[in-house]
Amino acid sequence: DVIVEGSSTFHNATQGSMDNWCCVMQWKADQLTVWSNHYGADQLRMHISEMLGLPLHKVRAIASYVGGQFGRGDTGDQPFFLVTGLLAMKTGRPVKYRHTRHQSFLNTRQPAIYDFKAGVKKDGTLTALYTKSIGNVGAYADLSMFALKFVPKELGEVLLAHIPNLRMESYGVYANNIPGCMMRGVGNSQFNLILSHIIDAVAEKLGMDPVDFCVKNFAHEWEKLPSASLVAVLQEGAKRLGWKEKRHAPGNGPLIDGVKKRGVGFSFHAAWHSEWQEKRRGKVQVNIVLNPDCTILLNAATIEVGGGSNTCNVLGCAEALQFLGIGVEDIHWTPVVDTNDGIKDCVQTDSAVAYLQSEVMIDSAKELKEKLKIAAAEILGKKPSEIDIVDGKVLLASDPSFGMTVKELLRKGDNAPITVAKSRSPDCKLTGVPFFANFAEVEVDTSTGKVDVQKLVVVNDCGTVMYASGAEAQQIGGQCMGMGEALTEEIIYDKATGIPLNFNWVDYTIPTMADMPEIDPVLLEVWKGVGEYGACGIGEGTVSCTPGAVANAIYNAIGVRVNDIPIKPEKILKALGKD
Repeated sequence: DVIVEGSSTFHNATQGSMDNWCCVMQWKADQLTVWSNHYGADQLRMHISEMLGLPLHKVRAIASYVGGQFGRGDTGDQPFFLVTGLLAMKTGRPVKYRHTRHQSFLNTRQPAIYDFKAGVKKDGTLTALYTKSIGNVGAYADLSMFALKFVPKELGEVLLAHIPNLRMESYGVYANNIPGCMMRGVGNSQFNLILSHIIDAVAEKLGMDPVDFCVKNFAHEWEKLPSASLVAVLQEGAKRLGWKEKRHAPGNGPLIDGVKKRGVGFSFHAAWHSEWQEKRRGKVQVNIVLNPDCTILLNAATIEVGGGSNTCNVLGCAEALQFLGIGVEDIHWTPVVDTNDGIKDCVQTDSAVAYLQSEVMIDSAKELKEKLKIAAAEILGKKPSEIDIVDGKVLLASDPSFGMTVKELLRKGDNAPITVAKSRSPDCKLTGVPFFANFAEVEVDTSTGKVDVQKLVVVNDCGTVMYASGAEAQQIGGQCMGMGEALTEEIIYDKATGIPLNFNWVDYTIPTMADMPEIDPVLLEVWKGVGEYGACGIGEGTVSCTPGAVANAIYNAIGVRVNDIPIKPEKILKALGKD
C-alpha cells in the first residue's frame, strides 16, 4: 500500500585506541619471543610462524592488558611484526617497534552509503525491503569485504527474518584513502543508521508510532512475532525517556529561548554474539589449579582489553566452585597470556569472552570435584562414591558427624595441586539473539546548528548479566564513541591528493566529559540462550544505535532529515536553508 525510500551515509571514524601498536622482539636460544599489545597471542604466534617459516615451538608470544583496541586488532596481521622479527634475528639484539599517534589513525571504520526501498501495508506490516550498500574499501581490501558479506547474512537471520520479501546488495569500491576495517562491530553500525531511517520514515508515512512498527515486524528467525525481548527493550527505553510525553510531530515542538528545539528518537538492533554464533572459534580452553591451601589459580587465557572479561572469569569461577566454600578473593586470574603455557587464548571479539569461558568452567568444576573426591578417598580410605564436597566441607555418607574441611583434607595429602584442563566447543543450538536499543533526546539551536544531546537511555537484554557494573560501564562508555560518530568525529581528506589532514586529537574531535549528557544504562534478562548462563555480548553493540537515535531525534526536533553523519552544525544550517 505504501512505498518509502531513503538513504544514509556513514563516514570512516577511527577507533581512538589509547595505546598505539607496539612490540619488542628478541631472538635468543633459537627462539623468537615477542612481547606486544596485540590482543590475540596465539593468532600472532601463528602469523609469525607462517610468514617467517619458523616452527611453532620456536615462536613465543606474550601479552597482558591492552588499553582498549575497539577493533584495531582486527585490522589484519600487521607487517611491522615481521619487520621487527627479522631485525631481531639479523642483529641478535632486542628490537622495539611502536606506532606514532599519526600512524595509529590508519585504522578506521569502513564508510558506507546505504539506500533503501520499503513496501508496507496500511496496517504497518513490512512486506518488502530492499537495501543497497556501497562500501568505501579504500586503497586495498582488508576486512571491508568480510563486513560487506557478513552483515546481510547475519541480519537476515537475527533481525529481518520475518520480512517475506528481502533483498540486500553490497558492493565494495576501491578509492584513494585509508582501507576501511573494524571498529566495535562488523558493519552493524553502518546498517543501523539506515535501519533507524527506515523505521522512522515508514512509521511517519503510516501515522504510526515507530515503537509499534518495530514490534510488529522485527524478530529473529527462531521466534514468532512479537519478540518478547524486543518488546521489553523498547517499552523500558520509551518509559525511561518519556517517549509518549516528549514526542511530537517533526519540527512542531515548542521553541526554547526563541531558537532552540527539542526532539526524541530511537534505534534498535539485534545483539551479538550469542554462543551459537561463535562456532568458528573452535575449542575454548580453561585450566584450573586447586592449591593445597584451597586457593585457585585460574588460567582462562584472554588478553583483557577493558571490557571486564577477566572479572567475569573470576566471578564465573567462584560460582562454579561454590562447593569449595571459597570466594573471589581466593581466585587468582592469570593476567599474562604466554603461548608457552600451551593454552589457546580466547580472543576479545564479538563481546563473547565474558560468558564463553565461564561456561567451560562449569564443566571444569565438575571434573575438579570428582578429582577431589578421588583424592579424599585415598586419604580417608573410603570409596569416592561415599564422599561428597559441600560448602568447603568433606561429607561421608557413612558418618554424618564427620566434618573435615577441604583445606584440612588437602593438608593431609601429598600437597600436590589438583589440576583440570578443559576444552569445550561452543554449543551451536540455534537460539536467536536478544535485542538492544538507544533512546535519545536532543536540543538543536536553529540559529547556529549546534546539537546538544540532553539524555540517552541505553537498554540491553543480556540473557544473563555476568558482571553488572562492568556491563553498565560498557553501555555508558559506548555513548562517547556513538555520539562522536553521530556529531563530531570525521577524518578529513585533501580531495586533490587523498592525504588525511587531521590525524591528531585537536582536529579530530572526540567528545569530552563536558559534552556527555545524562546516560541511563538499563540491563534486562528476558531472552535466554544455551548453556548455564545463556548470555549474549553487549560491549560492541552499545555504540551502534546511538547515531541513528540521535539522527531521528534531530529530525523530530527540526522537521528536516540529515542522514549524512557526522551531523555537524553546517549540515543542520544547510538543511534549514540557512547556509
